[in-house]
Amino acid sequence: SIRPGRDPIAAIADGIPAYDPRLFGIVVRHDVKDICTSRASCSINGQGSPGAFELRILIVDDSPRHLTMMVYELNKLGYATSVAHSGAAAIEAVANERFDVVMADIRLADMTGIELCWHLRTAQGLRHLYLILMIPGSMTDQFHELVEAGADEFLRKPLDWKWTAARLLAASRVVAMQRDLERLATTDALTGAMNRRRFLERGAEEFTRSRRYERPLSVVRLDIDHFKRDNDTPGPATRA
Repeated sequence: SIRPGRDPIAAIADGIPAYDPRLFGIVVRHDVKDICTSRASCSINGQGSPGAFELRILIVDDSPRHLTMMVYELNKLGYATSVAHSGAAAIEAVANERFDVVMADIRLADMTGIELCWHLRTAQGLRHLYLILMIPGSMTDQFHELVEAGADEFLRKPLDWKWTAARLLAASRVVAMQRDLERLATTDALTGAMNRRRFLERGAEEFTRSRRYERPLSVVRLDIDHFKRDNDTPGPATRA
């Protein structure tokens, strides 16, 4: 645990797991009516933080005031943000764009945060989403239900921004590990090209997107002449 009075950001940057009995996760609201996106360099309070890198965060909330505050604070921390005003909009946004973290309020107009977590987990496929729920300070139970529905963390409102920054830094480590695992599972180790499994998945995604937006989709096949002769002479190790 963190020593009393110690800055949680510094503790996590030093590799010490942060723990606070009040906060097991992250809370944020996501809605995708207007997906307004803002980007900033990845830093903490204007200074680069060890282990941090740019995260794409989707904020889901039906309160314009809270959305504005969240975007402002997260941009100050250096994260790229998009917003959604309902659970349905958040689900659509995640289907069409790649996000690393979703911060959603547990109480949305069209569904609960728990329902949103379940929908996002069901549809996420190979790519892991780091889901943070924001819960009211009065909530004293349902913690097991939140995690069971798919939440990775939850934070109590009003958010403590030093603590939130520390938890996002910890989340960035999980996201980085997931990216490495995804790369190993979907690419050829020698060429770095997509493997057959990922090629078929990506093809299905693009075909679905093409039909949804009624846009043309093209496939180009390239054939290298006399490739076997080249392969037999210098060999794959030499080309790599």
